[in-house]
Order: sequence, then structure tokens, then C-alpha cells
Amino acid sequence: MRWIALVFLSFVLTSCGNKPAQKESSESGITFVYISKCIFTMGDSESKYPDEKPSRSIELSPYKISDAEISNTAYVGFLNDAYKKAEIKITKSRGSPLLTVYSAISPFENKPLLYWVNSKGAENKPSWITFENNSFGVVGGKENLPVVAVTWYGAMSFAAHYGMRLPTEAEWECAARGGRNLAFPVQDIFNKDFNYYNKFGSPVKIRSSKPNPFKIYDMAGNVREWCLDEYDVVFYISSPRFNPVKLPTVTSTRDRVVRGGAFDSPLTNCRNAARFHLPPDFFDQKTGFRVVLEKSGT
Repeated sequence: MRWIALVFLSFVLTSCGNKPAQKESSESGITFVYISKCIFTMGDSESKYPDEKPSRSIELSPYKISDAEISNTAYVGFLNDAYKKAEIKITKSRGSPLLTVYSAISPFENKPLLYWVNSKGAENKPSWITFENNSFGVVGGKENLPVVAVTWYGAMSFAAHYGMRLPTEAEWECAARGGRNLAFPVQDIFNKDFNYYNKFGSPVKIRSSKPNPFKIYDMAGNVREWCLDEYDVVFYISSPRFNPVKLPTVTSTRDRVVRGGAFDSPLTNCRNAARFHLPPDFFDQKTGFRVVLEKSGT
């Protein structure tokens, strides 16, 4: 596994842009969209939420972001490889058939990565990931659902394992806006395919809804997504114009930023500027993530 500490010790930001997006696949099977250098307006000065103000012009360097949320299949690939290398460990709570995955290596040693393993959807705990005969798998038919019950530590560990990282919230918002100053990732957010307001009652398969102008999927609703940043209610007031990020320390337990809304979110929570935050060890059935390549090129 690539050391997650590198994210904090040698964090090199890349970008967001207005040229036509280019797609490519990585060795891990994830499809990425290359976003060229761009300047965009981040935040919403008209919002009733003070942490979204003020809106300001932000410039990002080029970067590559996954075109969809990380699926159960992709996450199981990480788990099996990490398990073989003794980089994770599995625990069972007394009186429960469910398993929890923890990191076995620094910098997140003993931190929870994934909950509800072997739940198979029971008791409203739909991780859909199984562990049987010393191997992780996915319940049939659930392979392309976004992975859930994953903590910020679990998202970070996946990303670092493949030499990637989580997007900063600035990169996330740039990707969501798609090179246009739209309030939502797509103009026709009311399209029947978009999953919010409990339209389908649970997450749906990745890439089920229309992509935005950058050909990126799932930026509104379905599952909300972990970002790299530590949450700061006044960060927009003092953050730099170039590549802003509120880097957490490895040991910090302060809330992390989540973006995009979820399948049960009201429409206002699916706005590109909407900000939310959760503790890094939080998990539920409606929080997942996407990734950015650590070395993205120019």
C-alpha cells in the first residue's frame, strides 16, 4: 500500500478545467476524467448557509477525477489485496454476525475502514460486501452499487492503496460544475434518473443518471461523497485563491467535508455549493466517495 502519510507530507494539488474532458482507465479499473486548468466561481453568496459564503474566484491546476463513485466491486478488489498483505484486519462484535474492517498499518492503524460486512442488506445495513472463506465478495446484483458503510479512513485507505487520494472540496465543486456556473451538476436536475428525495429509496448503480458537461456521473444525490478537507465553517473567508484545501492532520478527529447530497436528500442539498461535514469515523448507508489521481500530469 502506498503510504497515506504522503498525502499529508507531500500534497501536490492538480486541477479543474474548461476544455473538453478526456477519459482514461487506470490499473485499478477506475475510469478517470482529465480536467484541465481552470478558473471557476466557488461557493454561493446568495445562500442562506453562512459556510458557503462568500463566493469567490478559484483557480486549480489540472487533475484527474474518477467519473463515478467507487463501486462495491472496486472496493472489494482493494480489500482482498490489502488482506493478503496483512494491511487490514477483521473484527466481529459480540452477539452480531456483522464484521468490521480496520486498518492494520500506519497512519490509520486501528481506525475503522468499513462496517456491516456480511449484512447482505439485513436490518437496513446494506453494505452488500461479504467475507467468506477468507475472501471478500459482493452480493450478486449489487456489484455496481456505490460502496457505503465506509468511513473517511476507509476512503483514504482505498485511495492511497492505488496511489490516489480523495478530491479536495474545491476540486469536487469544480468537477460538479462541469465548466459552467450551474447551481446543479446538470441543467435538468429534475430528470427522472436523478436519485434524491427518496425517489428510489436507496442508492442506485453508478452511472445511472445523465453525466454533467465533463462526462462525470453521480455528482448530485445517490450517495454523498467524502472529500479530503477538514471542515472549517469560515474557510472560505481566509482560504487562498489557488488550490485551496484545509488539510487535516493524520490524528485529527475533527469533521471532514462531504459533498453532493444523497438518495434521501432534498434538492437544496444536491446543489454544487452545498457543504456538509461528518466525523472521519462516521458511516451509514448513504455516504461513499470518488478519487483523484495523486500524480495527474499536466
